[in-house]
Amino acid sequence: MVDSKKVLVFVADGSEDIETVATIDVARRGGLAVTVVGVFLERAYAELANGVKLMPDARLEDLSDDQLRNFDALVIPGGNDGTQTLRSTTKVLQLLKQYHDGGKLVAAICAGPTVIQAAGLGLNGDTKLRLTSYPSVQFMLETQYDYQEEDVVVDGNLITSRGPGTTIPFGLAIVKHLTNEQVSRETAKKLLYEV
Repeated sequence: MVDSKKVLVFVADGSEDIETVATIDVARRGGLAVTVVGVFLERAYAELANGVKLMPDARLEDLSDDQLRNFDALVIPGGNDGTQTLRSTTKVLQLLKQYHDGGKLVAAICAGPTVIQAAGLGLNGDTKLRLTSYPSVQFMLETQYDYQEEDVVVDGNLITSRGPGTTIPFGLAIVKHLTNEQVSRETAKKLLYEV
């Protein structure tokens, strides 16, 4: 696929298994070119929250600034330990801010929106960004954002979602944003997921 939109999915030890793997899968089924980038891994793979071992395509520290700017979207899976690593990684936070402020897509699921918050996305304007998250981190977000309890919330170039059970519609929302409604519907149909 010559003109495929390029998506970077961050992964760290403790990233949530379903949210990481299923988002990658749905995006690839939708024709997106996904690169999985490991953050602060001590070995060749990330050990996800429930024991799945995932080999990233690249490590964050091995990619140049030019390579990191060359994606169409950044995706943050949830998982408490994984999101703590991402929240404490300056390069991740800088990239999120650059992408969002530059009009590129940023997507986060479960505890992932706390990384959005740590990057300061949408905190300087008069209008609060609409987003959602896993219920256990709602208290961290609801004062600074227009918090919603929908499965997937789209606010401009920010897509957020609730948790493992909402991963397929989250992935489809990313596909729709980067391609179109028809591609998203065709992808959903192949997954036997009713839109």
